[in-house]
Amino acid sequence: MKVTLNAYSNIELSVRFNKYQKGGTAIILEHVDGDIGFTEQYAIATVYVVELEQFSDEYVAIKNYAENEGVLNALIDGGVVEEEAVAIIRSGFVDLPIHKLTVRAIKKMKEEVIE
Repeated sequence: MKVTLNAYSNIELSVRFNKYQKGGTAIILEHVDGDIGFTEQYAIATVYVVELEQFSDEYVAIKNYAENEGVLNALIDGGVVEEEAVAIIRSGFVDLPIHKLTVRAIKKMKEEVIE
């Protein structure tokens, strides 16, 4: 599963899933340089907030501000999250959109993350 982040560099990134220590799904975007066989973490597309506990692991809070500007559109265009936010959670000075993972992303997340 890949997404293209257009905000700064029009770079293609691989999508990997993990779990936050307190629960909830994390989406990690990685840059893979096939020429030298090197993978680096490019961005974490989500954040953990305690309010996520009211949702299942199929929902994520998207960090779409500051250095992550444009991540939400990349995740939608890449088929990782559904287009429509199901909720907005206020965290500090920012609003975090809560999106459901797509069926394809849920399948990949369940393959990658050990409960």
